[in-house]
Amino acid sequence: RCNYPKRKFEPEEVYNCSPYLHTEIQLMNPKLIVCLGALAATAVFGRDMTIKDYRSQIIWLGSFPVMMTYSPSHVLKAGSSYQDQFSADIIYSHSYIKKKES
Repeated sequence: RCNYPKRKFEPEEVYNCSPYLHTEIQLMNPKLIVCLGALAATAVFGRDMTIKDYRSQIIWLGSFPVMMTYSPSHVLKAGSSYQDQFSADIIYSHSYIKKKES
């Protein structure tokens, strides 16, 4: 297993850890993956992702739906407009899962 550094991932680290991450995703078979922040999205997709370009959209990773939103630490630092967007994204992800269950 790969360790989680407290910094941006190096491309080699993403490449080396991707097989483990994707195997774990397949084993868990999630209804939705929610990436909390660009760092998490970069780790999942293996390339730089920006939250503002993909926020609140469903992007497919093979057969798994993925949604990106801001990281909680960013939301706490950034203020109320980000808190509203973050809350809306979490509510949307919940409704997406409930819709898939029915």
